[in-house]
Amino acid sequence: MIKIPRRLDDILPAAAMERVLDVLQQPELTASVRETLSKMGVKELNPIEKMQDAWRQTRVWLESMTGIQGSRRAATAVLNATGQLFHPQLAGSSMASAVAYGYANAALSFQFLEELQMRAQQVGRTTLGCAHTAWVSDVGNALRLVAKQFGATSLVVARSDLLRIAVLGDVSSLLELANLPITEIGATNQTTVDDWQQTLVQPSQLVVLVSPNSLPPSEAAAQRTAAIEAAQASGAQVLEILLDGVVSPAVAETLHCPLASQRLASGVDGIILPLNFLLGGPRGVLVAGEDARLGKLQRLADMGGVALSGPGLAAAVITLQFEQQGNESEAGVASALQLNPENLKDRASRLVIQLNDYGPIAMAEAVERRIPIGPAPWNRYELSNWAVKLTPRSTVASITDPLRQHREGRAILADYDATHAYFDLRFIMPSADHELVEAVSALVPNADGASHSTMESGG
Repeated sequence: MIKIPRRLDDILPAAAMERVLDVLQQPELTASVRETLSKMGVKELNPIEKMQDAWRQTRVWLESMTGIQGSRRAATAVLNATGQLFHPQLAGSSMASAVAYGYANAALSFQFLEELQMRAQQVGRTTLGCAHTAWVSDVGNALRLVAKQFGATSLVVARSDLLRIAVLGDVSSLLELANLPITEIGATNQTTVDDWQQTLVQPSQLVVLVSPNSLPPSEAAAQRTAAIEAAQASGAQVLEILLDGVVSPAVAETLHCPLASQRLASGVDGIILPLNFLLGGPRGVLVAGEDARLGKLQRLADMGGVALSGPGLAAAVITLQFEQQGNESEAGVASALQLNPENLKDRASRLVIQLNDYGPIAMAEAVERRIPIGPAPWNRYELSNWAVKLTPRSTVASITDPLRQHREGRAILADYDATHAYFDLRFIMPSADHELVEAVSALVPNADGASHSTMESGG
């Protein structure tokens, strides 16, 4: 009797295989492999394609064994071809493959509690270059604990920071969790130096800054400086909720977003760094700072049952490690944000060859686009992307709607305008390019006039 393994780790290191295939698909490496094989007298020059095909078949089997396919899936898996990291129709950003694999591995095993906690503290302090860190389950509880440790008697916040942000929630509601009086100052489009100076008069006040906010970047920077200077003059404390913070200098340079370690060193008393935005990690936050009162924060979180723990903590540690060292061969947010546009262009050009004048597509073109990573307040961050521009034979919906409902593989959410659909490649790993072609192929009628997807589904 054949024993069927129930753990992915017992079968094959899935995350590692995905990364290997992504590396192998780099054009320069593919050319080198083919040239070497040719010199050796090997006539079959498509070993990489065969490896990819074998891996795809293996994944189908793995997924069927682990109950991922069909009606047992919790939700439809989606390829994000919109070019936006924070698209309104998508449930947050994806994890790096190594982070997801680490989470699953931790969930399938027991860990030594003290060892995991010590490792988490070490990685947090080293990454942010600070004396004290604490891993907490969410922003609201982190804010409440910090306010308590700082002995705050009231919170002060600029009205421009009081946003409702998808996944995070409503900032006003989060502040209320501290159960302290809240003073809102300024207007939604401006908070002046006088506003801060006239309001901050007691050392027991805690200024809460939120980044990004509703202001343009230059005005947001000026407002932040004014708040910190006024707080320092009055002895008040400053805590920054850094939603757009990153730990990779390369990502910070590419996106022009805050590097968490630099923000921490620029006058605030502490930061709350969520892991599930630009870091692409699990839900949870890292609180960091130099203030000695933050040294007791982790113990308070543990005692209060709001500490990040178990698989979530294990994945959080891996997130910081991989995001700090992010490179294009690792499938994750940090690597996607710093992908070389020329590589995206090459991939788009190859897809054009396969999709041009095919099925419902009259014409396919490789086009460069400047795209914000999401709606406000994320629209301040833009990236230069490459996409496959699709001109339909009939309507745009004839392409986008069936792809969104695709069930043979991952559904595809494409970008579109009145006359064209777009496969933006920024947040699609190279190993998934074939899924775009296969999904379009499923729309092509066969000899009987029905699409492949209709025939195979029995429709």
